[in-house]
Amino acid sequence: MPRHLRAAGGALPEAEAEEGLTHDHVSFKQRLWGNMGMISSVLGMSGECLLEHLSLDQETGLDPAGEGGEIKVRPAEGLEGVEWLMPGFWVWAKVVRSLADIGYDSSNLAAMPYDFRLEPALLEQRDAVLSRLKAMLEISLQQHGKRAAVLAHSYGDTLFRYFMNWVEAADPGWTEKHVTSYVNIAGPQLGVPKALPTMLTGDTRETAELSFMMQLGEYAPHAVLNPGARVRLLRTWTSVSHMLPKGGEAVWGRDGDAPDAGGAGGHGVLVCVNPDKDDECEERWTVDEALERLWKAAPAAYTSLVRSSVDFSTTASASPGPLRFGR
Repeated sequence: MPRHLRAAGGALPEAEAEEGLTHDHVSFKQRLWGNMGMISSVLGMSGECLLEHLSLDQETGLDPAGEGGEIKVRPAEGLEGVEWLMPGFWVWAKVVRSLADIGYDSSNLAAMPYDFRLEPALLEQRDAVLSRLKAMLEISLQQHGKRAAVLAHSYGDTLFRYFMNWVEAADPGWTEKHVTSYVNIAGPQLGVPKALPTMLTGDTRETAELSFMMQLGEYAPHAVLNPGARVRLLRTWTSVSHMLPKGGEAVWGRDGDAPDAGGAGGHGVLVCVNPDKDDECEERWTVDEALERLWKAAPAAYTSLVRSSVDFSTTASASPGPLRFGR
């Protein structure tokens, strides 16, 4: 039985405040995301306070400065950090329970929580996430004599694919030696179209976790829950840049046609601006047009940081070439 290691993502591991506490309502180890503590955090502090603690520095993509020093928010560790978002809203809990039913336990089942706001390179720079993941898989092989099976979800897939290329660049053949199988659960290999309107307008109606946060606005109608504040927040998270559509119009299509339509027309418009009741758009933007508007609207420092770390071109994204491992 192989060891299972989960690079959890998408549904977001729990996050805790650690340092640089700048407001009276934020305390050490307070849960700012995940479990019931998130609700008390949202209801118990101002929108600007929560926004300040969840945002990152736009120029570096790392911890921002606060009145008490750097503001540090870190993921909760272990399986407990990724099982539940809150009571009744499971993330990995049912997967963990199902694996336990067939014999897995804490000796051969592990999670790798990470700060979902950071891109892979910054996760390694600040938290050594890639190095720790490499060490965990090496210890697993040494302990059990078997290669690991890896499950990765959503942005966790983006992170693990980055990890495989990172480790292979330094040590060719390492993945084949340590990983027996890899399961991609809803990984955004060419990006997510929904990320564009979210980054442009703050619209999160189709995102379960943030839709719930929007409903809390009936009880805590402060700044972090309005679209403008969400745009400010998300434009500091370099992880979201890795979720934007890649490959350009060659992958996502042009207005009136799509690559898989064979010239017969198709849905090449990714953003419909101000649709009326008949879904007629005031403006129709293809992926390239929407990205160009995002680069112009976002702060220059953030745009420069994103465009220097992510290649959105057709050549780099549409035909990355397979990374083969396992038998």
